Amino acid sequence: MSNKSGQKGQGRCGFSRASSKIESMHSSSTVSNELSKKGIILSDLANDDCEIGLLLAADVARMLFLEGSVKLYSGPNLIEQIPDIIDRFRSYPIDISADIEKAFLQLGIAPEHRDFLRFFYPTENEEIVYRHSRVLFGVSSSPFLLAAALSHLPEHVPAEGSEIADKLKFSFYVDNCVAGVSDATQQEKFILKARGILSHGCFNLRNWESNVDCKYISKSTGTAKLLGILWDLDKDVLKCRVRVEDLKTDSNITKRFILAAVQKIFDPLGILCSALLSPKILLQNTWRLKLSWDSTLPDNIVKPFLKWWGEVAKLSDIEIPRHLEINDTTQMPVCVDASKRHMQLAYFSEQTLPKV
Repeated sequence: MSNKSGQKGQGRCGFSRASSKIESMHSSSTVSNELSKKGIILSDLANDDCEIGLLLAADVARMLFLEGSVKLYSGPNLIEQIPDIIDRFRSYPIDISADIEKAFLQLGIAPEHRDFLRFFYPTENEEIVYRHSRVLFGVSSSPFLLAAALSHLPEHVPAEGSEIADKLKFSFYVDNCVAGVSDATQQEKFILKARGILSHGCFNLRNWESNVDCKYISKSTGTAKLLGILWDLDKDVLKCRVRVEDLKTDSNITKRFILAAVQKIFDPLGILCSALLSPKILLQNTWRLKLSWDSTLPDNIVKPFLKWWGEVAKLSDIEIPRHLEINDTTQMPVCVDASKRHMQLAYFSEQTLPKV
């Protein structure tokens, strides 16, 4: 893997032409023969309806041609890192978010590995084969490759920038940078230093958003998207994105429908945990009744679900403070109770203020 462009006449970073993302191979029947041996036949090339060919991604190529002998390492489950990233983000009075422009395309694929990213563009007269020379979004190993590159860059920063480099190590979720600082002076310093560190890997940090404006911030008012949830920059609060579709009169409420409805609400911080418990219990009951995914559900499941569905839009009004002030005088007593269906947890944040 490399993050430098190998194309002649181009700069050290990024692309000047779309052709830098793919490279042409000689036309031959090799690809068709390989696919035929595996029982795969390409569409009729003379058919006018056949507008595109076949994109054989690395995951498929491994199974077809290497019989699983090459493992594509996908790395750890990155979604599990979201709560930690946001919790660190909430501990600062001034927060900053940004994203990397075309992050995956800044990573090159070693020539000997490009056969696993072949793109077939069949035409009537010949079979044209291209190979991607850049990391693609959608391949299982792509997030791992990007994370490896982003974790490598802060390791080679001079001592004067080590504090910001250490913060960057734990501030990335795929191509999103989420961090915080203590004051406006540190805000500008962080942005400039972070951009400098990432530029060594040909990564461009852009679209800076913050609850405090400065000359490098693109957006400091309105609502910003933050790792799947919403950040109201004016009120400095966080809330979940809740989008509810109106049910049609002939809608069939099934186990599949209930599962999809619950999973549409992304809540990594557990803001709506108690409100999402009811449909999850109903879904659990469908399993106990051994109902299929698309079978009609009994009224004792459908009626409470429809009641919940009619009120779920109100969840978009629930918001929590973005900033959590934590210091040496902060205590957090926690009480826990459990039942057969769920667990209850209550915690209280107590802070001792200095005497005036």
